[in-house]
Amino acid sequence: ILRDLTAQFHIHHLTIRENYEILQKIAYHMALVKFGKTFRCTIPSITEDGNFQLKAARNPRLALQREVVALDLHMNPEINTLVVTGPNAGGKTVALKTIGLLALMANAGVPVPADEETMIPYFDKIFADIGDQQSLVNDLSTFSAHIGSIIQILNESSPQSLVLLDELGTGTDPAEGGALARSILESLSGRGAKTVATTHLGDLKVFAHEATRVMNGAMEFDQAGLKPTYKFQAGVPGSSYGFEISKRLG
Repeated sequence: ILRDLTAQFHIHHLTIRENYEILQKIAYHMALVKFGKTFRCTIPSITEDGNFQLKAARNPRLALQREVVALDLHMNPEINTLVVTGPNAGGKTVALKTIGLLALMANAGVPVPADEETMIPYFDKIFADIGDQQSLVNDLSTFSAHIGSIIQILNESSPQSLVLLDELGTGTDPAEGGALARSILESLSGRGAKTVATTHLGDLKVFAHEATRVMNGAMEFDQAGLKPTYKFQAGVPGSSYGFEISKRLG
């Protein structure tokens, strides 16, 4: 019976295959619609001049769990490097991941959880060095693991790339780490790659203030309540508030 049924279906193989592929496309676009409605998404403008603007951007992964503080960010075509500072547990890494995730979504044709007027550049590649990749098995320390990732980024990134670097310059002597981090940012900025880096190093705050095409940014901290607000402030450096946060944690 199965052999006979298969034989009868086989003569319609091409038609069945075409219908199956059409159903896949319909299911994909229905999923996009459902996702867009669930997270109040918009279709961003894809820019070719490097204009990068996020309006009330939300990380959908976090939005599944709780109410999130929206991210407002603007890097005009003249700015290709953003140095983000601020307190520990203040939202720097979350902001970095939100930028990367929404850039991936927009470049894949997926609506993004952000308001209208959101503009995201076309990126040929997106690189990220986020988290601690140290390995006892491979004899990689925190510092050497970061450097290994950054070497790959420097070798493969282009003027159309997005580079996300978390805690740049950490894991070694602060003075040497700051100098190395500065040279990395100068190299990426020189080739025109859009780069967002988080750090606690004061040298990089000074670098962002003095260098061309580089901008400071900070995650806001409520000094009265001794807690982060998770709001992004453009154009200003932030403080780590290490003593205040340690005191709040007991």
